[in-house]
Amino acid sequence: SFSTKMAAKRTATSDNGELPAKRTATDNNIFASIVDTAQAVAKQSTATTKGELAGKLIHLKGLVREKAKLLRAQVKATDAAQNQLDAAHLNLQNILYEKLQVLQDIKRCQAFRPLSEDMELVDEAVVEAKDPALKDQPHAKMLARLAAERKERESLCQKLEELEARQTAISAINNTKKKQLKSLPGAVKSVVEATEKAVGSAGLKSLAQAPALKEAKLLPEPLAVFFQMLVAYKEVTHDANLQVSIEGDASAVKSYLSAVEKELSAKDASVQELLKEGSHDKSERGEQEDSPRRKAGKSSVKASGPHPLSLDVLIDSAASDGTNEHHIKLRVEYFARYSLVAVSEVETSLEGTSELQNAAIKLILQDLYHGDSGDKLPRTSTAFEASLAGQTDVSQVLAGSAKPYAWLQLLCGLPVDVTDRQQHLALVKVVADIKQRIQDRAALVQALSGLELATASNTLPKDRSFFPIKGHAAIGQAISLDVHDGDLCAPVANTARLAAFKTTISRSRVSLEATCLISSSYPTVAPLFKISIGKSNGFQISGANLAAIALETNLHIKESLISAKLPLHNLLLFQLREIQMCLDLMVEAVDRSSGSGNFKGQLFTTASIGPDQVMPFKWNPSLGMDGLFEHR
Repeated sequence: SFSTKMAAKRTATSDNGELPAKRTATDNNIFASIVDTAQAVAKQSTATTKGELAGKLIHLKGLVREKAKLLRAQVKATDAAQNQLDAAHLNLQNILYEKLQVLQDIKRCQAFRPLSEDMELVDEAVVEAKDPALKDQPHAKMLARLAAERKERESLCQKLEELEARQTAISAINNTKKKQLKSLPGAVKSVVEATEKAVGSAGLKSLAQAPALKEAKLLPEPLAVFFQMLVAYKEVTHDANLQVSIEGDASAVKSYLSAVEKELSAKDASVQELLKEGSHDKSERGEQEDSPRRKAGKSSVKASGPHPLSLDVLIDSAASDGTNEHHIKLRVEYFARYSLVAVSEVETSLEGTSELQNAAIKLILQDLYHGDSGDKLPRTSTAFEASLAGQTDVSQVLAGSAKPYAWLQLLCGLPVDVTDRQQHLALVKVVADIKQRIQDRAALVQALSGLELATASNTLPKDRSFFPIKGHAAIGQAISLDVHDGDLCAPVANTARLAAFKTTISRSRVSLEATCLISSSYPTVAPLFKISIGKSNGFQISGANLAAIALETNLHIKESLISAKLPLHNLLLFQLREIQMCLDLMVEAVDRSSGSGNFKGQLFTTASIGPDQVMPFKWNPSLGMDGLFEHR
């Protein structure tokens, strides 16, 4: 009937009219219950009332709503379970991928073959002997062996770089020498032709016929070259202030040459060993009893000494009018073992009466040219090998006070590395420079003597163009200092320290202490002063003023003398006069402000122009009592 059909239709749909996607067992039970109820209602429809029918419908809707809620909860539970399943599946795939990667890494590790298997590493026994704790630690033991191998290879790489650099330098030197040798025959021919023309035109007798040269046949070649140059110089210039003679025992020449020949033959057999020993300590070399070099040294002591014949050269610095008459006697010797020519200062007319003055006349030829102190071996062939053996100091090779100056090697025709300026040195210039050096040292000794006797104030220069005000400050007695004192100014590079002293410049209640370091290149290199306050008694001197005075004294005084074309041998006295004048200026400025003293006129004026074309050193009174000493 109609009611039964409607009940079945309502039972088959949800409360909102939507059909379920699929029936479950619960749904079937509910549906069967609804059908039974509908059928029972249909049978009893006639007997039931409308109220009962409405109750049944309400109950039926309640059952439908409960079914719908239960369905939605089951759908959510199903979705959650599906998500967990997907996550577990993805995690399983990741784990499988990682497993494959780990298996591949394991295969690569199993197939790895270390490079150390192809190396000749340090033996394990050596490593264990150094560190017994590594015996049961194979990994640490291998690391120690590899570290030793790395250290050895780094050392070899460093040696390789040094050898390559040396090879490049030697190759460049060889190329230069080849070019020089290629052009040498033409240059020698030109010199011979020019010399023959000069001798013929001047009417000079042939040097080959000179009696002195006939006596020089036994001289070694470098000394013979130097002797011929000296004889030729005297023949051409008629210089009476230069005398040369041959000294020594001619009968000992043969035995000396024989000893040197044995020494050099033994050296040739041990050149490689000598080069290897160059990087080791000298004491270690002394313990090697089988060294051919040691055997040669034991067999002949004379071989390392000078040639029996030497040259004595007497140079007089007297001027044409007979003033400043001082001389120096030099002994020039040849050391065949090292292919070196050395010179000793055996006599000089300069005399010192104190330690400070004696220091000034010591080694007059030292630093005759900048950087040539004679304390290092020049790079002649065998001298270079001696330096490789650790004997870089002259005192380790040459006996006595002989110095192998580079300019002397050049004049004797020996190869040596020098500056381009020294390569063009001529004997005429060297003799003139030695004479000038003697005069410079004589003037220095005289100045130091005045300082030690506290009479230097009387000998200071009074040139108005340099010092326009009269000097009043007194210069005290000089005290000799150790040249290696750390409080002294740093000397000019590549120059030796000659002498050092300290003195006081004082006026009224104030004094300045001046320490001075004199270089062996004096006066080419100016003495360096360091100025400080001695006593002040309330007198204020700023540090800027002291620094300005020191800079002017150390630098610009020499420039002013060169600009005025004045000799430099009195440079030390000019510097002391400058310090004296600066102190006078400061004292007079203070006296003027206090109304005391006898100050008149301008503090400091001069018309002298320096090398830089501006006014020289001056006091600037506009800056007050701390007025700065202005530079230029």
